[in-house]
Amino acid sequence: MNPTAVALVLAAAVFHAVWNMLVRRGSHPEAFAWWMALSAGVLYLPVGAYLWATRGVPGAGWPFVAVTVVVHAFYFVFLGRGYEHGHLGLVYPIARGTGPVLVPALAVPLLGERITPLGAAGIGLIVVGVVSLSAGGFTPRALRTLAVAARDRAALYALATGVTIAVYSVNDKVGAGWISPVLYAYLLFAGASVLAAPYFWLGGRRDATRACWHENRRSIVLAGLLSPATYGLALVAFQLGQVSYLAPMREPSIVFAALLGMLVLGEPRSASRLASACVTAAGVVVVGVAG
Repeated sequence: MNPTAVALVLAAAVFHAVWNMLVRRGSHPEAFAWWMALSAGVLYLPVGAYLWATRGVPGAGWPFVAVTVVVHAFYFVFLGRGYEHGHLGLVYPIARGTGPVLVPALAVPLLGERITPLGAAGIGLIVVGVVSLSAGGFTPRALRTLAVAARDRAALYALATGVTIAVYSVNDKVGAGWISPVLYAYLLFAGASVLAAPYFWLGGRRDATRACWHENRRSIVLAGLLSPATYGLALVAFQLGQVSYLAPMREPSIVFAALLGMLVLGEPRSASRLASACVTAAGVVVVGVAG
């Protein structure tokens, strides 16, 4: 596995956990996620304009841009709604944990990528770590807790978020080959915020959307700075290695999110969470060796 790709993916994992923590901590998380995407489009406008003028977007790249804009519009809505109904410790692991299962299932037949037995074992460890972190441990009681949690609205929105992650990961692996990854990341944030705007401003969510900005503007701006940087780093990494391996290696963000939840948001500390984090980290190491 290319060490630069690994370093970029792990840096992206840290940034991703931080901005998700900001979304969950803010008031009106659903509107927060949209404001974050919009602020990213505004903050990075000079960069996007420069890259558009100097590099442009080839015709073959536009279908991938269009797909990622639509998928990310749903991603921001589902993620925000998940945090409206549930805690960081529940929503984030389920959302991030769905991707490692689905990305290889899509990437192998569509992109012709191959997964070695060792790579599959590493992905399996990551998934076990994610699931146990969601459940609160490895015991039968914890699994029953997960079964109950999977039926609530927060978990369902988290699962829907995970599906969008899998779809855009595979789409963007190809799309970023046609377009500068930084420009690609800018277009998806700007485009998704415009596409999702009617959902927040033309319905009964207008007051909450306005209140969200007034109450969280500093956190929104910080998240708007971090979120495109997160995905830009991941897209560059995708150009350097197989998405089947690199997409699961973004999952240490779950460990970072668990730590942020405990240290910043006051979520419960437990040995089982630490054990789950260790399993997830072990999976990352195995995937890196396999690649």
